[in-house]
Amino acid sequence: MPGRSVGGVRIRVPTAPSTAPPTTPRPLWSMESFTVYDTERVGIELLSARVTITAPGEIAMYERAFTQLSTVAVYGAAARARIERARAACG
Repeated sequence: MPGRSVGGVRIRVPTAPSTAPPTTPRPLWSMESFTVYDTERVGIELLSARVTITAPGEIAMYERAFTQLSTVAVYGAAARARIERARAACG
């Protein structure tokens, strides 16, 4: 699984810039931003609050969501190119 260790905590985030193209069919739509830190904690950024999940069943749900979303993400040079096209389109 993509990720890195920060301060001794394993964080499952893409190791390179990535994005899921809006035209790509997705297994689900993420409603919030979340970070799977390890097998004991998930941080969720909601519109009005930050939530920390510690229940094993809920952590497993976010791990499955991360795995599904990572299958449609674009990584590396393809992600950088997509980001640059978006920046150029914004002027």
